[in-house]
Amino acid sequence: MKIIILQNEDVIFLEKYLPKEQIMQLAANLLTGIPILITGKRVATGKSTVCDYLRKIGADVREDWEIEEGSYKNECNNENRVYFNIVLNKEL
Repeated sequence: MKIIILQNEDVIFLEKYLPKEQIMQLAANLLTGIPILITGKRVATGKSTVCDYLRKIGADVREDWEIEEGSYKNECNNENRVYFNIVLNKEL
C-alpha cells in the first residue's frame, strides 16, 4: 500500500475539477490506500485528465470503462471490491 500526501500544486490542479471539501476527502482517502474509481457522464468532464494526474502522483486509480471493458476487466469478476468513488458529471 502506497500512502500519498497531496502537495499544494496537486490541490491547485484538482480545484479545476472538484470543490475544496471533496479534495480534502480525496486527500484523506489517499492516506488509506483504497483504490479510486472515477465515474461520470460519458462526455468531457475531466475524468481521464484527473485519472492520469492521480496516477502520475502514484495513486491506484481507474476509470469505470477500464473495469467494464479495459485492462482491469477481469479484476472484479469473482471478488467483492471497495473503491473510493469520484463522480465527475459537470461538462467542461
